[in-house]
Amino acid sequence: MNSRICFSLLGFIFSGVILASANVSAKTYPYRAQVIQEGAAVYQSADFDAPLVGTLRAGGTYDVSKGLANGAFYKIRVKPGVLGYIADTDVKPLFKTDRAQKEAEKKNAQAKKERDKVKQDREKKREEEKAAREKARNNRPFEFSRYGGLSYSMIQFQEETMNSQPKENLGFFGAKFSGSDLLISGLIPTEINLQMYSDAPSYYDKGTGRGASGWVFMGNGLFETYFPQGKGQLIYFGFGPMFRYSHFEVELNESGKVTPYTLEDIALGAAFNLGAAFRFGKFALRGEFQYYWEKLQYSGWGLALQYQF
Repeated sequence: MNSRICFSLLGFIFSGVILASANVSAKTYPYRAQVIQEGAAVYQSADFDAPLVGTLRAGGTYDVSKGLANGAFYKIRVKPGVLGYIADTDVKPLFKTDRAQKEAEKKNAQAKKERDKVKQDREKKREEEKAAREKARNNRPFEFSRYGGLSYSMIQFQEETMNSQPKENLGFFGAKFSGSDLLISGLIPTEINLQMYSDAPSYYDKGTGRGASGWVFMGNGLFETYFPQGKGQLIYFGFGPMFRYSHFEVELNESGKVTPYTLEDIALGAAFNLGAAFRFGKFALRGEFQYYWEKLQYSGWGLALQYQF
């Protein structure tokens, strides 16, 4: 009976010593570090001139002290019972203990989860706001919506050239942007027209007896007044400044000699339109009468197919 009690007490004391040693070791060497230099030297003391305990291979992990000894050495446990000092440039500190490592990993995982949730919530909110804006834009009244698209105009163009004022119907292709929050921020409807005819009028061919080439560019910005005629129809009237630039290459036969000429002209004026628009879902169709007042006055008509934006 006494022998059993003695053995039990000895076992208890031995276990306590082991646990105490482990606890002291954990406090003395609270960090783990990885060797990053092949053949890293371990010294008996914190001095580069001290005798070597041995060398370590790169990649191994060991228990090291929390602070530096002599400002440049970690105290390192190479293996149970074998201690030494290793230069701080030869190792990379990792985690304090396995428990601390697990806690750090758990904390990092929780932080990542929270970051991912914040990111998902932000993306969800962004999508919801985008959908709300899209819905609001689609539900806007026709007169407060904004459209852009392609246009075609047949204009009875007229200019002063060759000592006359010839006129001719020219087909202009271009782009038309219409609606509120366009030229002016807010609900005031405006319109931008950019159009081009990519040839020379035929009256140059007739007047010179030779071929001609060139182009005409016209642009204007109009202030519009809308008169809604229902949910998807409206009549509009607009006016505003315009700009025209024409460039033609012509040839004249002068005393048997062909002489090339470049004819350029710039004009500022005013443009007016009167038309009707119809909405089909996100599309709009516009037809209008156009009047231009610059050096000379001329008119035309136009069509445009637009898409809401």
